[in-house]
Amino acid sequence: MNLRITTIFCLFVVSFSCVADDNSFYQDRERGWFWHETYPEPVEEEIPIKEEVAKVTDETPEPEPEPEPEEKKPIKLTTKWLKTNFPIILEMAMDDPTPSNLRRFHYVQRIMLDKAQAFAEMSREVTLFETALDENLLRPQNGATIYKHKVEARKVSNKVIASLSGEVGLFLFYDKKCTYCLDQAVLLKRLSNITGIEVLAVSLDGSALPNNVYPDFVVDTKNLREKYQIKTTPTVYIVKKDGSEYHNLVNGIVAINDIINRILIVAKRQEWIDDEQFASTQSTRSVLMTDDVDSEPTLFDEERIMNEPDYLSERLKKVFDSKYENSSIPVYGYQGDDQ
Repeated sequence: MNLRITTIFCLFVVSFSCVADDNSFYQDRERGWFWHETYPEPVEEEIPIKEEVAKVTDETPEPEPEPEPEEKKPIKLTTKWLKTNFPIILEMAMDDPTPSNLRRFHYVQRIMLDKAQAFAEMSREVTLFETALDENLLRPQNGATIYKHKVEARKVSNKVIASLSGEVGLFLFYDKKCTYCLDQAVLLKRLSNITGIEVLAVSLDGSALPNNVYPDFVVDTKNLREKYQIKTTPTVYIVKKDGSEYHNLVNGIVAINDIINRILIVAKRQEWIDDEQFASTQSTRSVLMTDDVDSEPTLFDEERIMNEPDYLSERLKKVFDSKYENSSIPVYGYQGDDQ
């Protein structure tokens, strides 16, 4: 019995202790069981930053000396200076046309004209006595010589075309609506009489030419119009007699000299004649100092070109002499027997 009383007393004491310890819950019961305690964040101490204090001195820097103005030297009125400043002087005169501005402009212009005259006079003097630069060697300047040269060149042209007449001929396409077909036919007839090249007249509508110029004409029954793409009349084609080649030569009416030149150009292009034969038919002699298409390029020293005025001149003169001497074409075209 005493043990039981003792045990109950001990439990009573322990319970009273717990209630006393947890008295804060009962004092703050409005918060309930599910609260979350928030704790204040720690405040970091600000570390003061020491500012460097600039040292103030009584010394002031000495100012830099100003550059001395460049002495402007007198200039020469060179071509380079004129090229740069002449447009400016012109604009000044046009924007403000005072007597002074106009006088300045005209005097500067006179300097330019005088330079050009001096250049032209010396150029003429140099080219007159420098063989490679003398145009009279390639193209006659005298009227009588020019005429003789053209006559001789024409003789050579006729001979060259005559040499082709066995292999090539001309087709003349025409119709009765054509206004100039008769005129072209007469010119071709004359060319045939001179060179021997044959002309076949082809009627696109079955009609004959007036005056029976080509009595042996043929009528287009084999669609030649489509094959040769005839768009207008008269049209002239140059054809190989074996039928392997045909080339448009003339559309419309063309003078006999032009017909001859076109025949020669086509012959050269198709390699029916060589370059030397073609050159012999021209009214001017072509001796070019530029590189030929199939030759090695001529190389030069650029520094010597700029620093030695005679270097380039002598080199190009040798090129001219070499090409001139290696050509068998006479100076003024054909000089063989007259036709």
